[in-house]
Amino acid sequence: MPLRIMHVVDTLALAGTEYGVMKTVNLLDPARFTPWICCLGGSIPETRRLVRPDVRIVELNRRGSGVDWALPWRLAKILRGDRIQVIHSHNWATYAYAVSSARIAGIPVVIHGEHGRDTAEDSVSMRRRFLRRLLVSATDHFTAVSRSIREHICRDWGVPENRVTFIPNGVDLGRFGVGYPSAEIRGRLGVGTGEPLIGAVGEFRPVKDYMTLIHAFERVRRRVPAARLIVVGYDPDGWFASRLSEEPLEDRRILDDVRFPGLRTDIPEIMSVLDVYVNCSLYEGMSNTILEAMASRKPVVATAVGGTPDIVEEGGTAWLVPPEDPEALADRILWLLEDPGEAQRMGARGRARVERLHGYAAMVESNASLYESVYANKVGLTGKPRR
Repeated sequence: MPLRIMHVVDTLALAGTEYGVMKTVNLLDPARFTPWICCLGGSIPETRRLVRPDVRIVELNRRGSGVDWALPWRLAKILRGDRIQVIHSHNWATYAYAVSSARIAGIPVVIHGEHGRDTAEDSVSMRRRFLRRLLVSATDHFTAVSRSIREHICRDWGVPENRVTFIPNGVDLGRFGVGYPSAEIRGRLGVGTGEPLIGAVGEFRPVKDYMTLIHAFERVRRRVPAARLIVVGYDPDGWFASRLSEEPLEDRRILDDVRFPGLRTDIPEIMSVLDVYVNCSLYEGMSNTILEAMASRKPVVATAVGGTPDIVEEGGTAWLVPPEDPEALADRILWLLEDPGEAQRMGARGRARVERLHGYAAMVESNASLYESVYANKVGLTGKPRR
């Protein structure tokens, strides 16, 4: 019988963590696994269409902005009804709900995955640290998308190394880095064929620090007036747009050449027409979009934070800069725009690196093997937990 796996996410949006979950459930072998996705909040219609039709998506529509005390019981009822055997939660927002519902429902195996951080460890409250200790004691295994996150879980959460598995993100090499009609795509985006295009992709959240990118773009435009910038992603409640309207800029007319197309599902096509890809985050676990840019043969400029230094080769596939430094960011973007030959070679090296280290097959099989081994060690062949 296939092993029944429930993935728990906060909201099924087109963001890095959720995209990774969707990729995994879509490619798990149906003969070995029956996967579900549970959204504690809701989902975005564009993302539901990216999940294979036979995967059940459950939306719990969490109540209010605080703790929804009834949610664990509602989720536990679903877990029992669907006879889930392994629950895999993703990121802190889902962790307590997943663990408590799993214990109520008597789910044999609890796995928790960490994909990134919005805050540094020294800013974590004592209350959260206490809760974290309780949750760790009730969790069978952990996954981490980067070595830095794995070290963080072991060091700061107190989890033994043999209970944390590093599973790097994977990329669909059949969609990124293939031939797309450049002129047509640029036309749809409102960008001319001779205009250098800088791009970034990701949900608009403070940790993404897109304001630093805007200020870097100001500096780029002084030397390359034809340059254009596109920032693709979901802006919840217009948060970034409101902040940008109040941000002091030397010349607000540059915003006429910044594109904010919102949530898009044609990321491979957009990546294909970029000249430089930028990630200016304050923290990253393992950035899917950096991997996708490299798979698209694009040179990368990124902040040297979190797991990013692990997935690029400094000076080979990308340039790394300090966070919150628009001048350093602009300098490296300009270096690539003004040396297109080296930019092209850097992109080619990026593609080769992704092909070697970040294919889909390895990511999915690592998850699959983990589910089977942890379940077998915990439950054995009887289907009943070992004492």
